[in-house]
Amino acid sequence: MLQGPGQFRDALKRLLHTQGECASELLGTLESERSALESGDADRLDLLTREKTDLLRKLDDLGRDQIRLLSELQFDVNDSGMQQALAWCDPGAELESEQQRIGQRLQRCRELNERNGLTVQYRLGYVRRALDVLNGQPAGTGGVYGPDGRTSNPSSSRLLASG
Repeated sequence: MLQGPGQFRDALKRLLHTQGECASELLGTLESERSALESGDADRLDLLTREKTDLLRKLDDLGRDQIRLLSELQFDVNDSGMQQALAWCDPGAELESEQQRIGQRLQRCRELNERNGLTVQYRLGYVRRALDVLNGQPAGTGGVYGPDGRTSNPSSSRLLASG
C-alpha cells in the first residue's frame, strides 16, 4: 500500500514511463502498418496486426493499473481525479507534462489507425466492386446473402470468368 505522495509519485512515474514506451511502440507499429498497406505486404500486415493488438491490450492493462493506483488513495478514477493526484504528489508538474506528451502520442496513434482503417475500407470496396464485375453483376450491387451465407444476385447468375 502506498503511504504518501512520494511513493505515489514514484509509482505513477513508472506507470507513465511504461505507458509512454508502449504508446511510442504503437505509433511505430501503426506507421509500419501504413507502409505495409501501401506496399500490399499481407504477411507483414498480419504480423503488425498482432503486434498492434498486443500493444493495445497492454495499454488497456496499464489504464486499469492507473485506475487501481488512483483508487488506492481514494482519488476519483477520471481526469479530475488524476489532476488532483498530480497536484498532490507532483507540485513541479513534471508528471503532468509527461502525461500530456503521452496523450498527444496516443492521439496521433488514433489518427494513424483511423487513416489505416480508411485505406483498408477503400481497398475492400475496390475488391468488392471487382468481384461484382467478375461475377457479372453491375459494380456496386453486391448481391444479397442467402441462407447458406453465400452472396447471390437474384437478377443475374452469369459468371464473367471462372478459374
